[in-house]
Amino acid sequence: MIRVYIERYENLDEAKRRILDKFAMEQSFCGSYYINYDAMGKPLLFSDGEQCGEISVSHTDGVVAIAISDESVGIDIERKDRKISDRICADIRQWTRIEAYAKWTGAGVSKRLIAEDLPQDLIITRKYGDYYVSVCSLCKNNVVTTLI
Repeated sequence: MIRVYIERYENLDEAKRRILDKFAMEQSFCGSYYINYDAMGKPLLFSDGEQCGEISVSHTDGVVAIAISDESVGIDIERKDRKISDRICADIRQWTRIEAYAKWTGAGVSKRLIAEDLPQDLIITRKYGDYYVSVCSLCKNNVVTTLI
C-alpha cells in the first residue's frame, strides 16, 4: 500500500513533520519517523535509527506531497497551470509522470528519460484541486490519499 499525503504549508519542515506524525498515528506507532537523505539526495524514511520504509517527497507553490510505502515509490506534484516548454514534454501532467518515474528509478531526469515511453502500468496521475500528482510504484493500484 502507498500512503500519499498532501498538505499546504508555510514552513516546509513543519509540514513534513505533521505528515510524518499523522502517518505514525495511522500506524498506531508510538515512536517517531524522520527523513534522512542519501548521498544523491534521495529521501529515506527512518525510525529509531533504522530505515523503515520507502518515501518520496515533492513540493511546489506552498504544497507538499509525500508518498510512503514498503516498496520503492516516486511522487511529483505541480500546479496544473504551470507552463512547461513543449520541447521538454507535452504538458505539466506528463511532466509529473516523468518526475515521479525518475524518482522511482533513482536515475533522475535526463534527455534520454524524457524521450522514453514511460511504463504506463507503473504510474497513476490524479488531479487534486489546482494540482496534478503522479505516483510511480509497482503497487500503484493500492494508493490511499490523505489531504491535510
